[in-house]
Amino acid sequence: LPAWALCALLVWPSVLPSVADDQAGALPQGYLTVDDDVVDRSAVSLLPHAHVLRDPGGELDFERLLAAERSPEGAGFQPLGDSFSMGFTGDAFWLRLALARAPESSDEVFWLVAWPPFIDDLRLYAPTADGGYAELSAGDHVPVAERMLALRETVFQIRLGSEPRVFYVRARSGSTLTLALELLRPQVFVERSVFVNTRHGLFFGLLLTSLVVSLLCALWLRQRFFFIATAYLLSYGVLHFILNGYDQLLIYPAMPWLADSLIGVFGALTGGLLIHFVLSYLEPRAFYPRLTLLLTVLAWWFYVMTGLSIVGLYPQIAFLFHLSATLVLVLMPVLFLLMLPHRRQRAALMLIIFLPSVIAVLLQGLRNLGLLPTVFWTTHLWELSSFLQMPFAAVVVLLRVREEERRHRHAQEREAAQRGFLRMIAHELRTPLSVIDTAVANLEARTEAIQPELRPRYRRIQTALARLNTLVDNALTEDRLQDGSIEPDLEPVTPSQLAAQVLELLDIDEGMHPLDVGLPEDDRPIAMDPHWMGLAVLNLLDNAVKYSPKGGPIGLRIERGDGMLHIRVSDRGIGIRSADAEQLFHRFFRAEDARKLPGVTGLGIGLYLVQQVVERHGGRVSVDSRPGTGSTFTLSIPETMRIDGE
Repeated sequence: LPAWALCALLVWPSVLPSVADDQAGALPQGYLTVDDDVVDRSAVSLLPHAHVLRDPGGELDFERLLAAERSPEGAGFQPLGDSFSMGFTGDAFWLRLALARAPESSDEVFWLVAWPPFIDDLRLYAPTADGGYAELSAGDHVPVAERMLALRETVFQIRLGSEPRVFYVRARSGSTLTLALELLRPQVFVERSVFVNTRHGLFFGLLLTSLVVSLLCALWLRQRFFFIATAYLLSYGVLHFILNGYDQLLIYPAMPWLADSLIGVFGALTGGLLIHFVLSYLEPRAFYPRLTLLLTVLAWWFYVMTGLSIVGLYPQIAFLFHLSATLVLVLMPVLFLLMLPHRRQRAALMLIIFLPSVIAVLLQGLRNLGLLPTVFWTTHLWELSSFLQMPFAAVVVLLRVREEERRHRHAQEREAAQRGFLRMIAHELRTPLSVIDTAVANLEARTEAIQPELRPRYRRIQTALARLNTLVDNALTEDRLQDGSIEPDLEPVTPSQLAAQVLELLDIDEGMHPLDVGLPEDDRPIAMDPHWMGLAVLNLLDNAVKYSPKGGPIGLRIERGDGMLHIRVSDRGIGIRSADAEQLFHRFFRAEDARKLPGVTGLGIGLYLVQQVVERHGGRVSVDSRPGTGSTFTLSIPETMRIDGE
């Protein structure tokens, strides 16, 4: 269907001509005559023909009301008008209706339908053949099985005669009190119910689609925004489910009063999640910190009201809830407009999605507070705007996925450029390092006989060259790890051989960093690649020295246990924050405290290399660290790995 036709279809039941308007000038003696031609095709709104009496505290019973009606002074009923919206009140209200069917009509049975479905106590007093009255109880505190019809709406079956009959309706609610009364033939009600339920089914289908899309994105990308979006859509859907009365009909028909608390729970929860959804999408903190703080405080206030509603206090805080919701609904459009110069696309999307709903909910909230009448704009606009909101919600989630995809692609391109630069530098360094190494070896050979005292200096030069070669190896190794070309060349290596290989290349001032080496008594060989495993252990030892600027012992311990070889490197340096520990083995990541150390540089690939090497040996890496107390890294590789050919 075209968009305009779909919108017209959605609001059609609410904008049909009012029967009261058609007959207002032709009603004799103030009662309503139901005309067959009209009631066969639409609902008759009864409020314009009702009279209302306010009952402070709800103390008036029906017998006293009838007695007052029959007295010369009367009970004090006043014309109601077109709307019944009393806000938050503990009073009861009596409505008097004088109804008759057209003389030519043969059908006596009609359905009196009351809306919304969450009015606590609704009673109809219908005249009987013997001149008395029968009381029919309804409302959302009456179990579904005890209602006249097991429906989500309040429905009374009444009989009309050609002579006017007077009906009384008593309404009372623990929260806001809004009421619509309509008269329908059974067939018209069935047709309208089918249409409305189909419309709601379409809405929940769209909502479920958006929810599934958001949930899949949350599980895939594991980002806060998508989890908040999923929670918001879920809470929003449950709130709609409850407000339309489906919860009482389908979930707990014997305990319908649970809806009182659940409306508060999911209403407040939806309010808090809506704020966090908008804030996480627009990210306004950098531009408007005070407004962001105010909205964040309001979000947590909604979560507090959620908790209060869970323990059954919603009737006591309902007025505060509506006031808070009204404040948020005023602030939201302000935020959207303020963010247009900073995040144009996102703010425009928020305006498209939420501005109609914000206006609709604001109008409905003002109606619930008794400040606006019950008309289409304060009753049905919210449902229409909510229906149109769902496709746009899915669009927002998908656009955010597209943004993340672009960001990921840019990050990959940036990393590729970094790897290319490192690879170029590493390759360019290999030749001069080889030349220097050869020259030092020649000098040592020529001067060994005549200047033996230079031997320690040559050893230091060779150690420094070995460390430079290790850095070059790290850079080239990271590139090879990325393309998956590294596979360990396993051979039997004893723990003592591994330790000796590493210590030979380690440059350490044992006066400042005493080295504590511990080896297992069982020196049986284990299958490993000595080059790559040695490089991994040497990286950890280098880090232990670098990040212990004030000195302290460095530990290298190799132990056996549980079928694993455990290599532990410990220090008493600056330690690692728990927030940084989660990203420690990511490429190019350096912890904040490490970056602040003067004279200590790095590329952030050493620990990534360590993890990759150990995982390719079938092992794992773990770290135990606290800021200011040092760190212990443990490499665990299985002793059961087989050497090729064995």
